[in-house]
Amino acid sequence: MKNIFNPLKNYKTFHYPFGAKAAEHFNKSDEIKLFTYGSLLNKDSALRTMDEQTYNSRITSVAFGYKRIFNRDVDIAASARYTTPDNHLERGMLNLLSTENADDVVNGFIFDFKISALQAMCEREEGYDLVPCVVQPWDAFCEKQSDHSQMSVAYTFVAPHEERSGVCPVSHEVLPVKEYFDLVKEGVSIYGEDFLQKWYDTTFLADKETPIADWEKQYEAERF
Repeated sequence: MKNIFNPLKNYKTFHYPFGAKAAEHFNKSDEIKLFTYGSLLNKDSALRTMDEQTYNSRITSVAFGYKRIFNRDVDIAASARYTTPDNHLERGMLNLLSTENADDVVNGFIFDFKISALQAMCEREEGYDLVPCVVQPWDAFCEKQSDHSQMSVAYTFVAPHEERSGVCPVSHEVLPVKEYFDLVKEGVSIYGEDFLQKWYDTTFLADKETPIADWEKQYEAERF
């Protein structure tokens, strides 16, 4: 069986802060392919960092070899965008965990992203590295799941699972930020039930095992 990850050997990973380093590396290009799987799926959120032309270039897609988990540990108390929750553990945002298994996929979008906007994106995606990944359009994935046609390499964001400068940007104990969860879900929902179901099927808590749907049901039950 063809190793779909072989092309990644020819692509460089950029550690956070990646803005200037990546821009210099890609200085002969106007754009790169960017795969997103979290808040950038929501139009209003995406337009804070990119122009409408870039957003309109999006293609629903999947990335191979990853598990999507709510383990990015963010200090919500310092955020102007989210209400500080009563539960201090509710500070988890989405991240990817590399599995190197082609059967593991996450769905999202691919954008044609302008090199000139990389610095702004770096500032938004604090703590995340810029990492190459193998992607395929959603339609091709659904029609021929074992077919390697239309696969290509894009870049995505992955927060490292080890300490950097004495700080680990992830935690296996955090729970999702509900406002952030709702924002991402809203962005995913407009692409149909199958796309939304795939998002649910491929999204887990920070423990890497609990499906996000189980957490959502429990969260809603505890509200009433």
